[in-house]
Formats: sequence, C-alpha cells, structure tokens
Amino acid sequence: MRMLKVALLSFSCSQAVLAAENTLQASLYAGGGLVLQHAFVKGQGQVVNGKPLLFLLADVEYKDFFLESSDRRRGFGFSRDTLGYRLWQGEYDSLALIGSNVNGSIAAEHERFFDKVTIPELAGIQTREADFMFGLRWQRVVEQHYFSIDGGKDIDSHYGYQARAFYSYRQTLRNWDLYYNFGVLFSTAKVVDYYFGVRPAEVNHHRPLYKAGSGYQLQAGLAAVYPLSEHWLFESGISVVGFSRTYRDSPLTRGATDQIAYVGGRYVF
Repeated sequence: MRMLKVALLSFSCSQAVLAAENTLQASLYAGGGLVLQHAFVKGQGQVVNGKPLLFLLADVEYKDFFLESSDRRRGFGFSRDTLGYRLWQGEYDSLALIGSNVNGSIAAEHERFFDKVTIPELAGIQTREADFMFGLRWQRVVEQHYFSIDGGKDIDSHYGYQARAFYSYRQTLRNWDLYYNFGVLFSTAKVVDYYFGVRPAEVNHHRPLYKAGSGYQLQAGLAAVYPLSEHWLFESGISVVGFSRTYRDSPLTRGATDQIAYVGGRYVF
C-alpha cells in the first residue's frame, strides 16, 4: 500500500507541474526548531528531545486535488499529511475524499539525522508501521472558527476504522495569531490493539501479554504564529493528548497523556 501513497503523491505533483498558473495554488515552506516531548509511549521522547527538527513542506492545490502538509491550527496534535480530492465546495463548507496518516510508527529503533536512536523500553517489539486512512472529511470555516469531521479505514497497516472531530478558534492579538485547538479521535479495537497490544513473541518479565479494545484520544492545544518579515514566521505551541483506559493499560505506555511543546521558525517561499 505504500506504493499507492507514492503513486497518489506523484499524481498530485505531476498535475501541479502541468497546470496553468490560474489553476495552481502552491506554497513551499522550509524551517526548523526544537521539540520537547513527555511521551505517552515509553521512551519515545528520546526520538525528538534535544534533537533539531528540520522540515520541507508543500501545500498544493490544482483544480479539486490538494496536498496539505502544513496546518498551523492543529500544532503537533493529530497533525498529519493529507492528500485529497474536493467533492463539493460551498461558501463555508466543503466535503472531500482524503487519504491521511493518522498514527505514526512505534519502533525500538529510529533513524534520525544519520544516527540511530534505540529505545530500551521497546526492545523486542515488532515495529508498528504508520497508517494511511482513506475516507471522507467535512470542513467548515466561518470567520475565526474552524470545524472538521473525518473518518475512514486504514489501507496500509492495521485496516481498522478511525473517526476524528476537531475545532479551532483563531484570535488575533496585535501581530500574533493564536489558535486554540480541541479534538477527539476514536479508533476501533483493531487500531488500538495493533499499536498498543502486546503479542506473545513480545512478552518478557516487564511486558505481559495484552490485547486492547477500542479507545479514544482527547486533544487540547495552543499554537502561536508571529510574522518576523515578509517570508519568515516564528512558531510555537503546546499540545496535550489524553488517552482512554484501553491505551493506558498497555505495557507499552506510561501515564495518561502525551505532552509536546515546540518552538521554531518557518521560511515561506
């Protein structure tokens, strides 16, 4: 299925290259920063803590096709790349067919800037691959209010169903844009067990067998953006994600929340 994602991305890019200027809207971003995470998954904060975050992102829209890789409203909670095709567009509302990455990978080893990060607490587990949800998304934007609801089925890793609802309020304070974010994500048992269950081959004296049921996540966050110049933006934010008991009971997790704070800059080409 990863070939499908590559094909979809290649199709979007090829369409953008062939499009005339009056049908193509594109933004390219480059930047970096620092992230501090108190991770819900044991040891996973080691992957980002104390290491520079670098990124190159693009938002592209051609006719009714789009690629979204940047969303300042969402911050670090529930924020993933999205490919889509807009089925309907109204004055305030839209309905789109989307493919998006909802859950990131969980693994004992990670590659980061040509260096390998090993997480001792996850030693011996099979890698949980990132997913790719294919489904529908409804959005509504009215002045400073943003709403979205989406749901679908993963076609890459666990093949479970997920549904999300998200609300963001934008406040302008002098030159600052502040985004107050709230969201909920529901996942079926197949999803939660794929990422947080413990298989027989993974059991040890610190990690008992565990089979998870369906569960939900709740997100609250604040993102702040300040324009430094015509092309440069300063960004920062915090996000807290709380997990239901089926997540918290997993031997792969600790505590009840995932907490992330970040600060950085972005250059808009």
